[in-house]
This record gives sequence, structure tokens and C-alpha cells, in this order.
Amino acid sequence: MIVKILNRYRSPYDLMLPLGDITFAVSIIAAVRSFAVIVNQPSSDSWSGWILQSGIIAVLVILSFYFADLYSVELTLTARERLLSLMKGFGLACVLTGAVSLVMPTFGFEDIRLLDLLLLGGALFLWHQVFARGLRHGPIMSKVLIVGTHAISKLIAEQL
Repeated sequence: MIVKILNRYRSPYDLMLPLGDITFAVSIIAAVRSFAVIVNQPSSDSWSGWILQSGIIAVLVILSFYFADLYSVELTLTARERLLSLMKGFGLACVLTGAVSLVMPTFGFEDIRLLDLLLLGGALFLWHQVFARGLRHGPIMSKVLIVGTHAISKLIAEQL
């Protein structure tokens, strides 16, 4: 199944990576906040505030990872290149989170803890590693029929 989003055709694998990032961002921040409540650390926000904050952080992560070129499934990155891109994207996400907290101080980003960001970065790194391994070793096959004997047909067949 191929969908057209923003004038580009995307496979389910193109959509799975950012959806996983959103899921991990919201889950990790909610888990850290739950742990903070369990150990009786005071927090000024309610659950709805935490979910809203984690949603905004997820959007910032998605934008940062997009600019770090981490959502191009067709790119084959080595483990080192992927790690550097993740570091660049996550660093940008942290800077953007800090910028949002300066612009909107009443929004509650001053409660973001270093533990939130460290666990989020680790979870996103593991998720991207598992996803890349799945793409390399998983059963991703599609049938393609190339009709023609012209040079462009031969070039496409060689690339596939």
C-alpha cells in the first residue's frame, strides 16, 4: 500500500518510523512523570499538561529528525552515520525544546528533566536501530514489473 503525502509517494515503512518516534516520545515522558509522582516529587502539571508537553516534544523531535534526514528510508546509512544523524537530530530537538521553553515560560517546559531527555534519546536510538535492522533483515519485498527494453528500463532494473 502506497500513499501520497506532501506530493510524494510513501510506503508504510516511511510512515512507521515517525509514528514510532511519536509513540516513544509520549510514552517515555509520561513514564518519567509517573515515576516522579510515585516518588512524591512535586509537579505543577496535570496528566493533560504532561501529554500536551510530550506531544509538543514529539513534534519537535519529528521536525528535528526530518531535518537531520533520518526519515529517508531509501538511504542506506551505516551504523556510525545513523548514530551521528540521531545525535544531530536529537541535539536540535533539545535546542528547540529549550527555545520553546524560553518563548512560552508559562507552558511548563521548565519541568522537563534531564532524565526525560536522556531516556527519550536512548529509546529513540534503540527504536531506530531496531527499525534499521528490520529493514535490512526483514521480509520487505515487493513485486515490480518493468516493461520495455529502452535504456531507462534497463537502468531501473539495474538499480532495483
